[in-house]
Parts: sequence; C-alpha cells; structure tokens
Amino acid sequence: MRRTAIWLAAGAVALLAPAAAQAAKTHYSGSFDEAQGSAFSFDVVKKQRTRTVRNVEFTGVPTYCSDGGMHGLNGSSNVKAKVGKDLRFVGTSYSEVPGGFIVFAQLRGEFRQNRAIAAGRLILTSRMIGAGGFVDCSSGFAEFTVARQP
Repeated sequence: MRRTAIWLAAGAVALLAPAAAQAAKTHYSGSFDEAQGSAFSFDVVKKQRTRTVRNVEFTGVPTYCSDGGMHGLNGSSNVKAKVGKDLRFVGTSYSEVPGGFIVFAQLRGEFRQNRAIAAGRLILTSRMIGAGGFVDCSSGFAEFTVARQP
C-alpha cells in the first residue's frame, strides 16, 4: 500500500513537471496613436525570471516612400526585446520578406501600471527591390499604446 502511494505521488510530479518548464505567455494588443484603423500586438514570454517581447504584429503603420507614395504597412517582425528590471525593452530585427522587401524594425517601449499597459514606438524601414530600382519606405516614429489581454 505504501509503495502504491509513493508511485502515485511520483506520477503526479512527473505530470506537473513539463507544465512548469513551459514558458508563460501574456498577450498585449492596442493601436498606433496617430493612425486610425491600425493595430499593434505582441506577446511577453516569461521563461524562468527573464521576460522577452516576441511575436510582434502590426497593421496599418503609415509609411512614407521615396517614390512619393504613402502606404499602410501590414505584417509581423521577428524582433526579440528583453524586458529589463526597469520594465523597459529595446529590440531590433532584420528580415527579407518574399516579394523583394528587406525590412528593418526597431522596437522601444516600457511597461506601466504594474505591466498592465505598455507604450513606446516602432520604427520600420523597408526597401523594395524591383525592376525600376530601389524604393525606400520609412514609418518614422510610430507611437503605440497596448494593454494586457485576459
């Protein structure tokens, strides 16, 4: 009887151990301050004691291009920004997107109100390589505000 109780306890610990080893994820979403109809979101992944901003997605980021056009840029970025003890985060990414785009993203922000809200800016710079040469686009400082989602 005692051996059965020990085996049951060991089995319960074995089932709980993988759940504890997985990273906790918190989703934040909001919009860009100056762009109507825009959307911005990211996840904060907590693994052990380190928090990292990941899975950045954006819609309707106003970008101004060297050909005189203005476009709403949609997409995602593979930026990873470590959250410091002062609740600030900074990260950059560089990626080549199918269709001839090269995108550079810089993310900077900070958490407020016990990590319930985050505010900051996203800078996107892209270059499209086409038959007519290069077309450079930039968002400038796209200010955002996001809130933690339940």
